[in-house]
Amino acid sequence: MIHFPKNQGRFRGIFESLEERRLLSSWFVSPAGSDQNPGTIAAPFKSIQHAATIAKAGDHVEIRAGVYHEEVTPANSGTPGNPIVFEAYNGEKVTITGADPITGWTKYSGNIYRAPMSWDLNAGNNEVFFDGLAGVEARWPNTSLSTPSTPAKATMQSVKIASPGVATIYDTALNQPAGFWQGAVLQMAPGQAWYNESATVTSSSPGSVTISYVAGDQYATPTAGNKFFLWGKLKALDAAGEWYRDPTTGLLYVWMPKSDSPLLHDVEVKKRVYAFDVSNVHDITIQGMSLFSSTIRTTSISNDIVVNRIYSKYSSESRLVPIGYWSNPTEGIFMRGANCVVENSTIAYSSGDGIVFSGIGGIINNNVVHDVDYVGTNCAGIRALDPSVLIEHNTVYNCGRHGIVAGAAGDTVFYNTIHDIGLQTTEAGGVYTVGVAPVGGTICYNQIYNIHSAGYGGTAIFLDNGSSGWAAYHNSTWNVDYALKMNFTSNNDLIYNNTLSATSLAINTNKLGNWDGVQIYNNIFLKPIVTTLGALITNNLYATTTNPAYGAGTFTSGAVGVPT
Repeated sequence: MIHFPKNQGRFRGIFESLEERRLLSSWFVSPAGSDQNPGTIAAPFKSIQHAATIAKAGDHVEIRAGVYHEEVTPANSGTPGNPIVFEAYNGEKVTITGADPITGWTKYSGNIYRAPMSWDLNAGNNEVFFDGLAGVEARWPNTSLSTPSTPAKATMQSVKIASPGVATIYDTALNQPAGFWQGAVLQMAPGQAWYNESATVTSSSPGSVTISYVAGDQYATPTAGNKFFLWGKLKALDAAGEWYRDPTTGLLYVWMPKSDSPLLHDVEVKKRVYAFDVSNVHDITIQGMSLFSSTIRTTSISNDIVVNRIYSKYSSESRLVPIGYWSNPTEGIFMRGANCVVENSTIAYSSGDGIVFSGIGGIINNNVVHDVDYVGTNCAGIRALDPSVLIEHNTVYNCGRHGIVAGAAGDTVFYNTIHDIGLQTTEAGGVYTVGVAPVGGTICYNQIYNIHSAGYGGTAIFLDNGSSGWAAYHNSTWNVDYALKMNFTSNNDLIYNNTLSATSLAINTNKLGNWDGVQIYNNIFLKPIVTTLGALITNNLYATTTNPAYGAGTFTSGAVGVPT
């Protein structure tokens, strides 16, 4: 501002200093550009990384159509209200891929070809794609490329435990010669089959394999009837769609899905784990693009990261899991910072979790998550590990274990559609929480169906191991073994206005502990209930059909309008 003092013979300008301001910028990137360009729409950069090195708070990196083989690490953070935004320009089709092509193919034997593969993400982490479809690492028994969430498995006919962590598995279908499987990996769901884990084959004979594994308790000891398969040997490469990488020679062997030459197709292999590394920055938005064979790296300082309108396919691959109860924290879309958001996105095909939040105050909204945890470890479609995470209007299906895990006080799970989960494990939950007490969260207006398993069965809403202080209301369940289950001492839970249909029990429990302070009212039970002493159970309708005066009522749930 300029002041003109009065009573002066001439004007004298006195200038006040202005606060510092910076013109916000848009930086453009195109496969046809050059990193020597100024980054304008007419003369764009070539790499997203070059723009990420320059962009500052409030800037937009506009990415033109194309496939980008890179890992993007922003040099700067945004600020609250002024994030750095990475986005597809004007809705163009943008893919950031972690996979690179393989060339130099020669015929090896029969339908099998081989080529040098110079990089290695280590056993169980490599992934090969045939025209964008993940192949099958050579294995027995063979399985289909199109059903990663329900792979074919063999059955242990009998098991001999030699000592803790050493067992011999017997199956007459194992007709390979002696030593065939030595050094291979045996993937199994031991004991109660709550999760899958890996073991090492130390010797093999026709009809049996001997394994070394991490011994668990009585619930996780291999036993007759458990499912398993074997992988990790070139000699197992005997079917279309399979591959094997020799760690000694670095050669990749493939049998193409159509039994033709790889020269006629795009054969790519995962090389980079991350599409974006935002582990040292905050206030970053990533939106409107596809992530292929890669995910997003975060840490506890990665606060206010927003992922919006993303199509993520094959986000992670980690098959070697010695302890199935543990899940690799790099898997899926994993947000470790506070106040992060994943919304309006599709997350498809992850060996572990689909979406995981370990920071407080996050929002997981309007996403479709499917075909995740196809290794069958203790993972979920969506998992909240810290308090006050809002999980709303998502559709979750085809999960190896749980659908949605609410793991801390104040987590809210509402208006979600969850179905076909627990595909590789037993006793899974559509919505699952374990040991969160004395203050829980809220589970409401969810539709949960198609959950069945052996063992202790599959449950729509599972408040496990002393979960207390939860409110579950206006949920609708059907075609599940159990609609609701609460194990051990569960106190002060409120269960009301639910429509609980199941094939076995509307409510189930292991009858250990007490349910003091639990209130169960205004529900429709379409099957019998089993409860524990201490609960106040009033004004419920035991029926064979629904009644609008009771239960969940009519509502819609799930995601709409996400990228596919």
